[in-house]
Amino acid sequence: RDVYLDMPEGPYNDVRRALITGPTPGMKLIHFGAHRYQLYDLAADPAENEDLARDPARVRPFIERMDRLRARLTEISVLGPHVGH
Repeated sequence: RDVYLDMPEGPYNDVRRALITGPTPGMKLIHFGAHRYQLYDLAADPAENEDLARDPARVRPFIERMDRLRARLTEISVLGPHVGH
């Protein structure tokens, strides 16, 4: 089954999301917001040294899978409009 990780934007970090999918150890897609992605084949590259996201045809199915998963979620902001007031 897919594993989805979400680290919301905070005062000390930008948003980061990841999807691990496929047979274990799987493929790992990391989304840094906007159109910034990294993709790793965890079986062939467990140290995550070779970013496969440079190949649009290779990364597109993983982005689409993450988008479909996120469309089913309700996201809330941890930094609401009244934080610090």
